[in-house]
Amino acid sequence: MTRFAFVAVVLGASLAGCGKQGPPLAPFVHIPGAVEPITVRRVGDEIYLSMTVPTVNVDDSIPVDIARIDVHAYTGRTAPSIRHLLEWGSLVASVKVDASKPATAAEVAVGAEASDPGPGDVLMVKDRLTPENRQPSQEPPDSAAPRRSSAPVSVPATVAPLRRYYGAVAFSPRGLSGPPQSVFADVVLTGLPDTPSRLHATYTASNLTLTWQPSGGLVGFLLERSSPLAPPDEDVNRPVSAVERPGSLPPPPTTYNVYLERAPDPLTLTVRDPLVGAVDAPPAPLNETPITTLSLIDDVQFERVGCYSVRAVRGSGVRAVESETSEQLCVKAVDVFPPLPPRSLTAVPSENAVSLIWELNDELDLAGYLVLRGKPGDATLLALTQTPVAEPRYRDASVTPGVNYVYAVVAVDSRLPAPNVSAESTRVVEMAR
Repeated sequence: MTRFAFVAVVLGASLAGCGKQGPPLAPFVHIPGAVEPITVRRVGDEIYLSMTVPTVNVDDSIPVDIARIDVHAYTGRTAPSIRHLLEWGSLVASVKVDASKPATAAEVAVGAEASDPGPGDVLMVKDRLTPENRQPSQEPPDSAAPRRSSAPVSVPATVAPLRRYYGAVAFSPRGLSGPPQSVFADVVLTGLPDTPSRLHATYTASNLTLTWQPSGGLVGFLLERSSPLAPPDEDVNRPVSAVERPGSLPPPPTTYNVYLERAPDPLTLTVRDPLVGAVDAPPAPLNETPITTLSLIDDVQFERVGCYSVRAVRGSGVRAVESETSEQLCVKAVDVFPPLPPRSLTAVPSENAVSLIWELNDELDLAGYLVLRGKPGDATLLALTQTPVAEPRYRDASVTPGVNYVYAVVAVDSRLPAPNVSAESTRVVEMAR
């Protein structure tokens, strides 16, 4: 075969095997997507940041090619560009990401005794305000193309309050950075409310009442009540007047958050979650919304130490700022509250027996009842049952027909080692036939 014929055969075979040609496939872009959103919460001088680890690359392909997330902060009066954030801001945290983990919705706090976060995990980072990072970061040489913040500033930069802006960038294993957020998160660097003081607690059989002195003391409390309230959400973007300046408090009213640290229940076997109690997890108040009064009612838990603290709150929503925590008040409630006496005791005679019935008590810690018996004229009745009976009924078959007996019932709770015993029910007299 000639050389020309060989080339022709090979070319023909190649063309025969190609078949129909489709559109070219776009190459995968192995760059992680944006870390969005970032939410912030300020508690005292600590800023808690929450964000979700990306689950896809910038072209929506999976699995995500991610190795770490860097969180940066910038202090200034206007939102920086991403270049200014990275060049003039500070690195708050660099968190390693385990891309091999399946996408989840777990919550991971930096500093916790847990594995590295994976795609879809909610990552929490803490930044603490210091005198140094409260000062403006090095200002950029120009203000071209500023990025939007979560609350755009509508006043001139010279009178706008200082803010601390936060952004996060994901990096691939090859060091390629993903895109920044579409909106930076930020907090206004206002002052802090005065810390509440003089916590006091009282308790009953069912509730514990916690009270405290107001933020700013009695004088501050009276001044706030006598001053007109500012319109809602008018605390951060208004011009600075002679009596207002950056760093001042958000407007009234002052509200409160109550926090509780309780000792573990000695009667309950608990398995420690490695994420619980992590240093970067934000504290969660007992109350669902800030309290407008100077007291809180909590369920009482006996024989367990509970340590309460209170923070004053100014502002609302993402602009809320909390004071430093008050001194803790640790309370160990002791159950000295007996059940109520059983009601409506009735005796029903029968042959060689007397049956007793009464109403069921409704105490949650009720352990049962003791049945007492004696003779007419006895000041003290003796227990017929050595251990509590659970049901509100009892049949006494240890009687002599024709003899009168006096009966009463007492309720007993579950306190250990010595239970509380109620007063006697109303006494009844009956004889067996």
